[in-house]
Amino acid sequence: MKRFYGAICTAVSTAGESCTNATFPSARLASGFTIREGVEVMLSARATRAEKNGPDYVLTLEDGRELRGDRLLVATGRQPRVKDIGLESVGIAAGPRGIPVDAQLRAGERLWAVGDVNGLWPLTYVAKYQGDIIAANILGEARETNYEAVPRVVFTEPQAAAVGALEARFSATAKLAEVPKTSTYTRAYAESNGFLTLLSDGERLVGAYALGPEAGEWLQQATLAIRAHVPLNVLRDTIQPFPTFSEIYIAALKSLAQEISNDAGKAGGKRQR
Repeated sequence: MKRFYGAICTAVSTAGESCTNATFPSARLASGFTIREGVEVMLSARATRAEKNGPDYVLTLEDGRELRGDRLLVATGRQPRVKDIGLESVGIAAGPRGIPVDAQLRAGERLWAVGDVNGLWPLTYVAKYQGDIIAANILGEARETNYEAVPRVVFTEPQAAAVGALEARFSATAKLAEVPKTSTYTRAYAESNGFLTLLSDGERLVGAYALGPEAGEWLQQATLAIRAHVPLNVLRDTIQPFPTFSEIYIAALKSLAQEISNDAGKAGGKRQR
């Protein structure tokens, strides 16, 4: 964020999660933005007043604290624009989150709704994916949407990325600072709080999230694993090139396997008693 705006800033969220539909584990990712990066993140904080006071913008929080700065950026979220576009002329009634569709994105007879208007995932690349699904169905290939592994990326510096579930029975985290590529990318990142967290049901990955340079790129390995239901033992047997950020999967998968093994040992011990 500092590199985006060239200033020290404070991010305030009214909820415990700072992204729509809790698509990111905000509290965990926020820990990666240190004071050294020039960003302070306040979760579960509510602003009660905003005003211009001389050269400053002043934001008053519910607990009485005041934040001052020379710029105020307000993120109000997004809503599908479905009013006054003639839906009634084709017999379609939009819901509070957009135009309801089925798994093939069909909104009615010979009608499909693609992108933000259906309110499912307001992301450009999801709209592209939905366009492919619709085109296939129009051309006679029966395809249904699958949102099991939707990647989400916030292009801050460093990037924050997530895919799949945010909670699972097993989880393991590896630090980016321990990956050789980190110091060759830029030595500043060798002291950062970057990480990769993998989530599993004990047999395969069900989710992952990360903070680090180009995290949106190297998290795609987890995206494919989740979508294809790749077994954990196959992932552990995958060779990662050196030096790349992808090497972080070696440590994360090893820790995940150890956690699963420890849990199995405890369960076995209980049965013996």
